[in-house]
Amino acid sequence: MGVYAGQKNYGDIYQMPTSAIDDIANRIYREHQLREQRQQQEVKALDGMFGQNMSKMRDIDIPTFTQKVGDWKQSAINLLKRPPKNQQEYIKQQLEVQRKLAEAQTHGARSAREKEDEENAVKGIAKDPYGFKETANPFIAARRATPIEYFKQTIIGADGKPMEIDMTDINGNIIDDGRGTDFTKVWGKAQGNSIARGTPIDEVSPDKLTTTTTTFKGFNPPSQMLTTLSDAITGERATNHFIKQHPYTDQQAEQILSNYEKLKNSPEFKSVYPNEPEFPATMFLSPLGRAKALSVMERALANPPLVVKGTPKQNVGAVIDYKDKKSMANWRTKFEAANGEWNRRRPLKFADSLALIEARNNVGVNTDDYDAGYITDDYFKKYGKQIDMTKSGWVVNGIMKGEEPAGFVPVSSIHPSDINLINGFDKEKKQLAVNPIEVNGVKGYIVKKDGDWVGDNGLIPRERVRARNIETRMNTKFKKNEQNTQKGFNTPKGKTETKSTGKWEKYKVN
Repeated sequence: MGVYAGQKNYGDIYQMPTSAIDDIANRIYREHQLREQRQQQEVKALDGMFGQNMSKMRDIDIPTFTQKVGDWKQSAINLLKRPPKNQQEYIKQQLEVQRKLAEAQTHGARSAREKEDEENAVKGIAKDPYGFKETANPFIAARRATPIEYFKQTIIGADGKPMEIDMTDINGNIIDDGRGTDFTKVWGKAQGNSIARGTPIDEVSPDKLTTTTTTFKGFNPPSQMLTTLSDAITGERATNHFIKQHPYTDQQAEQILSNYEKLKNSPEFKSVYPNEPEFPATMFLSPLGRAKALSVMERALANPPLVVKGTPKQNVGAVIDYKDKKSMANWRTKFEAANGEWNRRRPLKFADSLALIEARNNVGVNTDDYDAGYITDDYFKKYGKQIDMTKSGWVVNGIMKGEEPAGFVPVSSIHPSDINLINGFDKEKKQLAVNPIEVNGVKGYIVKKDGDWVGDNGLIPRERVRARNIETRMNTKFKKNEQNTQKGFNTPKGKTETKSTGKWEKYKVN
């Protein structure tokens, strides 16, 4: 049959046998029936499973569980009766059905676990009541009456402030960790106060003038602490708490025992606790005895005996004796100083001075005590040379007339800082220098046999040079004759001193 423009297709080519359409309709209906049967079987199986789960669940959680199961069933029926034609929407609703099923299953399984935990806790409390808090039973009763979705919640406390409650960790809320009993006061009474104990030790100084007293302070002896502790800790709960608050590993116990043994053998410990008994071995056979003994030792180690050294106190009799002896010692010191000063200050002949210099240089006597100040003699001893001046009638500026000199000191050997001290030049006093004389082509000073020096234009007396040296430069303090007598030195009873004569004299003792 032809098809005209603007006409819809029809005719034999578009016709389908009725039997074929019926087959398609029947197949679709059978598939729908099978799907309904399968879903009904699944629901029935889940109903049985849920029924079994509810017998294991906490009673308080069943209403919520039933509601979740009902939500799942209803969503499954709705999807079955009115499936969306859109494939994506169908998948979305199917996932929602599965989510509700999983939520119901999770809720039931968790309720069953919580019920098992609560039953185990009740059994544990019955078996070891002191291992749990006194509030354990009331807590479990309150927990059983609380749906699992409300284990964590915020409530208003007695003070009107919000507070967080968490019942999730059942053991954390009911197991007793031992901190429920405060032993601070018990320890305070057992330890006592640090007071003076033992026998004080007096130590006399080497000079016998002072005595220092050493005392010792300490708390109650370890044995007394242990007795007080044992009397104060009574009852199962207090005992259990004490053991839990004082846990010691074997390694810790070994270290405490070792340190306590060292402390016990120390001089301080023996002075403070002279008769301290040993801890009996039986103390360590029980958990409570072990905890008490080790904790007492630990306290003793943390608070060892203290050594208190007193302030030195004078021994009156010894001090009086010492002052008398010191007075005598001071007098002798001044006496020896006076004689030493006399030795330094007394004039020496040229030969004696040279002998003293020889002794000082070769034997090594004390320079300060034995330096008489004759600087010209020092230069002659070190740099003096022999010269030939034996001609009869030899005259040096009218000073030396045929006299044999002791020697000659070249001016080049004299330190520049000593030149003016020796030659007498003093600009302020308008004193002219005694210039060196030339002998055999060398400038210097001729040394007479009495030690005086002779220059080109005058004599240089050795005593004058020594006086200037003592006055201006020597470390030893030489005083003038009229001041440097023995006057002013304190002498003890029975001793005398020489009168001042205006000259240096030795200090004598009768």
